[in-house]
Amino acid sequence: MNKAPPRFASLPDDDGVWLLTWLGLFDIDSNMPTQRTMRGVVQRIRDSSGKTFREVFQNGYPERREAFDNMRLVQFAVGDLPMLSIGTFFSKGRAYAPRRGLLREQSFKIDFGRQQVFRLGDPPTLLPFESLVARHAEPVVNQSAVTAFTRSTDPYGICVPVAELLRWCYGSSSRMLQAVLSDELARVLDWVDEHALLNGNRLDLVLPPGFPPQDAYTLAWLSQDTQARLQALNIDRSIAVTRGRGRERGDPTSGISHPSALFPYNGVRRVRARGRWVPAPEGSPSRRRFLVHQILDVDYRLPYEVTLPIPQTGEEADAPQGERNRRLPPVQGQHTVLVSDQEPRRGGQARLLSALPSQFSDEKVLPREEGIAQAPDNLTFFAAPTPIGTFSTGLGSDVHSHARQVTITRKANDEPPEMAPPPARDDLAALRRVADLLREAGFQTEEVPVPLPPEHAEHLVVHVFQPPFHAYLAERARRPGEYGPLLVAARLGLAPATTDDLRPLLTTRQGRRSWPAALPGWQLLTVPHAFTDDQRFAAGVQGRLERLRGQEQQGGIQPVKPSSP
Repeated sequence: MNKAPPRFASLPDDDGVWLLTWLGLFDIDSNMPTQRTMRGVVQRIRDSSGKTFREVFQNGYPERREAFDNMRLVQFAVGDLPMLSIGTFFSKGRAYAPRRGLLREQSFKIDFGRQQVFRLGDPPTLLPFESLVARHAEPVVNQSAVTAFTRSTDPYGICVPVAELLRWCYGSSSRMLQAVLSDELARVLDWVDEHALLNGNRLDLVLPPGFPPQDAYTLAWLSQDTQARLQALNIDRSIAVTRGRGRERGDPTSGISHPSALFPYNGVRRVRARGRWVPAPEGSPSRRRFLVHQILDVDYRLPYEVTLPIPQTGEEADAPQGERNRRLPPVQGQHTVLVSDQEPRRGGQARLLSALPSQFSDEKVLPREEGIAQAPDNLTFFAAPTPIGTFSTGLGSDVHSHARQVTITRKANDEPPEMAPPPARDDLAALRRVADLLREAGFQTEEVPVPLPPEHAEHLVVHVFQPPFHAYLAERARRPGEYGPLLVAARLGLAPATTDDLRPLLTTRQGRRSWPAALPGWQLLTVPHAFTDDQRFAAGVQGRLERLRGQEQQGGIQPVKPSSP
């Protein structure tokens, strides 16, 4: 296997040592329609030509501007981000991981409820430019976002560049990053919602087409955790909002986007990171601040295990917990060449690449024995035309294992594996059982007939009320293999609804959604069919009802108690 460091065609090919000093500027390149591109600042270390890496770095990390003699703004593909962080260095165009001895490894207790975002160039200056990038790069990065945390009395004592946040949280694969850094993510998560089943402490998942097994935990997390989902969806909006600000400020990278992001965690958690201390500006609460180059671990684990279906006999696939995969670049001779400013071409031979650990890269996906659900015929994802360019970072036996291909694509003329039809589910009967349990908890319920044209599926609407609170549960009959959540709806003001008010709930579809995402005059929530028994399902419904009510009334409803597992 060729594990030689990859060569980036966009980087200088001289024998000097170039250091990646900043990363996190995004753009859409017409040559790469399937993913956004990134810009990074690389600086050449003075007098580094012809020297060994030990000789170049013998005096530690080069922090002063005098240590560099050249600067370039280079382009990377989003698929390169899992292997990049500030401190990555290059020689003859080849990438090398940041040297451990140059950076400090620190452990902090961080309150994620107090995180905040600042931009490098906004007053007051919170990180000194002279410790970050060359003078000529200041206008390029001055709008770059940094997420900050409190250390001692300094509210900006720990600083994480947005690119490292994205790499750690969503860098399970380049396919995942392509989805997060585009408007595709909402469609992907809707598909996951339709095919996921939470069974106690186990989540049975089916991967969307084109996503490798290493994305299983990330997709499960974004599907089940509302805060994580919203934070991830906001990233593409931030890219759209900040794109083009440079025109107003005379930025030489006019049209480049500088998105901001927050970590989707709550509470106080232990964080281990590698980085360096930089001087704090005069008047700051502390003399120095910790700039994170690479996150190593966050004390956060999902409360369930994730399973994936075992492939059918004869189907080409990787084990769900397989080793790390490889990016599939164009190949020249025996060397890996990453051409980051154009679409990867067909026919290139794969080469192994190493990657940095990400949030769930230590988690192992469990196999389960059942068929693989197929995507609907009309489902399309924003994806590369070939597997070339995919890059995932799921781990094998240890955090430093290397990569291999995991993306699976079916040839156009292949027949899908035969599958036994899924058992039929009676969601209407389940809703009636839930209504009975809600009555035992103190609600009043009644079925509401809503006449619809014959082309619409059989449906059931249950009015749940405890005056002055009124809400409606809507369900439709589904064919075997169809999945969709229960709809929980309330009029604005929590007032009763008429039949005419209810009809749009049952007839409006937006995209591939089973129910409308929003309707004028309504508050809408959904409950997935992912509970092990009726009591837990009813408790989930009651939780949505209480969210609609806003706050529980004193002496009101007794909660539905789930049965013992």
